[in-house]
Amino acid sequence: QGPSRRPREGALEGGLPDARSLTNEDDAASHGDAGDRRGMHLLAGTAPAEGENMFGECAFHRNQNRLGKQDAQREKTGKFTPAQLPDMTMTTRYFASAALAVVLPLLSQARAADAIDALKKEVVANYAAIASLTTADAHAQALELQKALAAFTAAPSKETHDKAKDAWIAARLPYLQAEVFRVADPDGAVLDSPRVETLTKAQEKPGGFPVIEFLLWGKDGSVDGPGERAFDDFLVDKSDDAVRLSGLLKASSELVVSKTAASAAAWGREPAGDARAKLLEAPVDQSLKTILGNVSTLAGTRLGKERIGVPYKSRDQADESSNFSDATHLDLIYVCSGLANVVAGAYVGGDKEVKVQGTGLLKLSSALGEKQGGDMQLAINRVMLAVTSFRPPFDRALLAPDDSPAREAIKEIMDALDELTTATGELAKGLGIEL
Repeated sequence: QGPSRRPREGALEGGLPDARSLTNEDDAASHGDAGDRRGMHLLAGTAPAEGENMFGECAFHRNQNRLGKQDAQREKTGKFTPAQLPDMTMTTRYFASAALAVVLPLLSQARAADAIDALKKEVVANYAAIASLTTADAHAQALELQKALAAFTAAPSKETHDKAKDAWIAARLPYLQAEVFRVADPDGAVLDSPRVETLTKAQEKPGGFPVIEFLLWGKDGSVDGPGERAFDDFLVDKSDDAVRLSGLLKASSELVVSKTAASAAAWGREPAGDARAKLLEAPVDQSLKTILGNVSTLAGTRLGKERIGVPYKSRDQADESSNFSDATHLDLIYVCSGLANVVAGAYVGGDKEVKVQGTGLLKLSSALGEKQGGDMQLAINRVMLAVTSFRPPFDRALLAPDDSPAREAIKEIMDALDELTTATGELAKGLGIEL
């Protein structure tokens, strides 16, 4: 069986469901406590519990290797059983609280309109607050990545190599959540390029996350794990390319730090950055059009049609977003977490602290009517269920038969994103905003 097509009815009680309600019952039974925990983990940038390694050879890949033989044996029976996601836990109490439906009292039409106008202003202000903190966290993690890469190139070893990989993934988490704020920015995708399959001396130039990913992991030529670049490639006494590769890592990390700093400044509070000021100073409906357009475009086009739809149709692992590290499933979880943050009006930082808890699109939808609020809640529930219950690696799922649970799981993510796009469009229509 593939993942459930819609959240269970109980998910609507008290906001978005907790981990147990978001976990496939059969899966929970087969995996015990891990099944119960997996449902909503990673939703809003939470860190692992103390003593846990976030991902790391990455811990995520060690887990894949450990289960590799078991997977291969099970696949002989036709079942898709890749390795589990990193074992993490999170508290979803903030999400349920933020997602509680608004019940407007029986007021005159004018007073009800005033209440909705107030909510619209709250949504815009809260969106700016989430953007400010998410982009600041992305920049902070970019600085940590730069430090880890410098330590690796200064003293290449398996330990420093693994730490550099961990730092790359950790830097991606808030950056991916911030993608919803970059949709309309013409310079927003610079760190997602260039897409590379290999690097020749003639092609080499500093790039964003994909270049750093390739330099750390190397080309992924297998569906059984990530690229296998050895740290020896960075040892000057063993590799003629060591100096060249180290220099490219340094220049690329500087680009990531520079661009994330610019994004954090654009959404900064004091002084108010350009993006923040533009959003807050514009007419509220114009700002809401920007917010709703960003959510709709990211969910329906950037993710559903491009980042997932293209590799789904091509079945080519080179088309997946993080193919060298085999971390595409994390890309999906965290970009969707950014969407969920805007819908719920909440943001939890990597330190597991609730940094923002305010008015989101769900609250505004609910103010327009019970059906619209319910549709929005079902849509975001379905998206988060689909991405968190997907079993990596993504490239193996791409190659699976069309009627397999793995391919059905990818299709479910696309369908869920379509549903969120539709709910967002209905909200815009209800507010009299044309997207």
